[in-house]
Amino acid sequence: MLPLVVIAIVIHQSPESMKTYRRFIIHFTVCDFCFSVCMGMLVKPFPIIPFFAAFVIGPLKYLGSAGAVASGSAIMISAGYAIATQCICIVYRFAAIQTDPRLLAFVVSWISWTIGHIIGVFISVFAILLLMQVQVPQEVGT
Repeated sequence: MLPLVVIAIVIHQSPESMKTYRRFIIHFTVCDFCFSVCMGMLVKPFPIIPFFAAFVIGPLKYLGSAGAVASGSAIMISAGYAIATQCICIVYRFAAIQTDPRLLAFVVSWISWTIGHIIGVFISVFAILLLMQVQVPQEVGT
């Protein structure tokens, strides 16, 4: 498991000057691993060329309509978090080079992380509810 190796290296081998950035790297690694598990194990999309569509060939295909919603939600949410964590790392790097230390203090504060994750949960729930409304039924007729 490469993500565990990355996390171990970040925790044990990174210099003390990177202490505040460790959290961001670990957060990105975990979100990237979740996206990899989602795409590589749970959903395993098989593209339908030349259309913008795919068959689900992973274990979620056995859940019918619930699996369709779960696979669509898993892809959207895990990809969204993977992209968002990259943006968060860029915001940290930007805050680190600024002359005003208040911006960096805000970016690394636990309050901003908590509020960000609460907002992320609400966006995820909204995405699932929205996908449930637009998902085509998956049952096969006889």
